[in-house]
Amino acid sequence: MLYGGEYSKARWGRLKSKWLLLLCLCCLGVSALGFSACTLFSDRDQANKDGASGKWKAPSKVMQAKAPGNKVIEQGGVVMDYSNTKDGYFCVKSKLGATLVKVLVDVGGRQYQYSLVRGSYNTIPLTCGDNLYQVGVWRRVRGTTYAGVFAHNLEVRLKNPYSAFLYPNQYIDFRAGDRSTLLSRSLSRGQRSELAALGRIYGYVVDHIDYDYSKARTVPAGYLPNNTTTLATKKGICFDYASLTAAMLRVQGIPAKMVVGYAGSAYHAWLQVLCQATGEVRDYRFDGHSWVRMDPTFNATSKDVEGIAALVGNGSNYAPIFYY
Repeated sequence: MLYGGEYSKARWGRLKSKWLLLLCLCCLGVSALGFSACTLFSDRDQANKDGASGKWKAPSKVMQAKAPGNKVIEQGGVVMDYSNTKDGYFCVKSKLGATLVKVLVDVGGRQYQYSLVRGSYNTIPLTCGDNLYQVGVWRRVRGTTYAGVFAHNLEVRLKNPYSAFLYPNQYIDFRAGDRSTLLSRSLSRGQRSELAALGRIYGYVVDHIDYDYSKARTVPAGYLPNNTTTLATKKGICFDYASLTAAMLRVQGIPAKMVVGYAGSAYHAWLQVLCQATGEVRDYRFDGHSWVRMDPTFNATSKDVEGIAALVGNGSNYAPIFYY
């Protein structure tokens, strides 16, 4: 068992040096992504109880955002549906044609930025729990100049603290019948526990998706991961690894956060996963109630390195900024 194992100072130093080198190589593209400077458990409880007798089943329904609902505001060519904030999300749609539109969500001074995809509702997650979310929408006037067209405050009280990490959103997109959902269900079929399903999904991503160094050098600002493309090409950057893994786990009703911040000195994306079962996946230890940091990019790019889970689990190596 490597997680939490004992390491000599020299061995730990060698491992950390390789980790930092790999992250520098693997995170070339993340700084261009445009970030700016934060089934529910009732179904899972039953699934885990069934798992004890060998009958674990994933939730039958794929969580989907709904819009429009009964709480809708239209202002300045922007429509916001906040009918489902209790479930950890709201939706925004632009009627401004080809104009570039950005949503800025401020939570206690930490600002989340989203570029709207035209023509449909965009799902924006509420990932900072019960809080005041100040929402502003801005349209581009020219170059890097933007003008505010919409503002509204949301006082959010979640009915479940994990809801935001079970639904799809702009960065972690999935839906019934898409490729990532079908693969998630295929991998989990026949598994006796939530932990076993988690292991199958995580193992598939790190064993079958290669790091795309060329993409990392050329990724455009505002890049959004596309899980169907990642599965088709079997390549991706850290953003793609985190998005695909989180999407397939959420299909199983397993809360998964995509976290963006710094790993060492590299801007990076990784996961935090909450599994109600106990045990280990690739030496990451789950106690049934704690969030566990997992780094599929690092696992995928350093299969020959022992002790990865211990290094990833060491909180001093990671500085989270945003949660999706």
